[in-house]
Amino acid sequence: MSSIKHSLFAFALVATPIQHSLATSVLVIEMKADIVYLAADGLQRQSLSGQTSPFCKIKKLGNVYWAAASNSYLNPNTGFDVEKIVASIGATGTIESMMQRFIKAVNEPLEREVAAIERNEPTEYAHYIAGTHDPLEIVFVGMEKGRPTWAVTRFFVKLDKDHIVIAPLREPRVRPGTGLGLWGPAGDYVIDHLADFALNPTKTINQGLQRAADADPTGVGRPFSVLRFTSSGPRWLERGECKKPVVLQDKIKRSAATDATVSPAMPPSPALAASLVACP
Repeated sequence: MSSIKHSLFAFALVATPIQHSLATSVLVIEMKADIVYLAADGLQRQSLSGQTSPFCKIKKLGNVYWAAASNSYLNPNTGFDVEKIVASIGATGTIESMMQRFIKAVNEPLEREVAAIERNEPTEYAHYIAGTHDPLEIVFVGMEKGRPTWAVTRFFVKLDKDHIVIAPLREPRVRPGTGLGLWGPAGDYVIDHLADFALNPTKTINQGLQRAADADPTGVGRPFSVLRFTSSGPRWLERGECKKPVVLQDKIKRSAATDATVSPAMPPSPALAASLVACP
């Protein structure tokens, strides 16, 4: 996650186990109008033990699907919890209105989280201030007026008279899409294999995600999940670890000791950057 789009970070605070994405890889692909793919790897790495386990990274709020890449997905020490914040915004309205509510809801909790990172991980905090890393990226994907739509926001850190300020950056909706975390190798692979993608999108996306896993085998890995949105609505092409619908309600019951996901960011290749076009 960074001003240019990819970069790997990790941090660990001792005491309570912290759930954070050491390397998430999420793709949002829109090669042509009215067909959108949301795909993610399914590997979770525990911050303290280093052990890995399968984890569903594509969540659902009402009829909207979302995924996030964060340096602090769940931090019981500070109370920062991406899923809880998403659940708090409610499932009503458009994708745009939901994103605006999330931006507002996450601002203060993320400021506090970054302040904790400043105290405990000054090197990572320095990356935030330099703009080479960001602490959070999120995408919402859903249906509006019979057509799929999506929105991505990346959250950066700035200083205003020594006060931490969260600066959300709304990314334009462009084709062939974008990604979260360590998505560069995956996105580049898809762009380099467009003929294969046209014949078998799921296989090509999986092969792309595998490239990200090869780049960081301890943080990105199988099982992969692929969700397709068309005028007929969302349809799972490959559930991966998302075997059962993951629906967030106003109250989330889960163990604070559960460790999950974190992510990286790197700029797209020249081929990928040159292929971006605005979506209608």
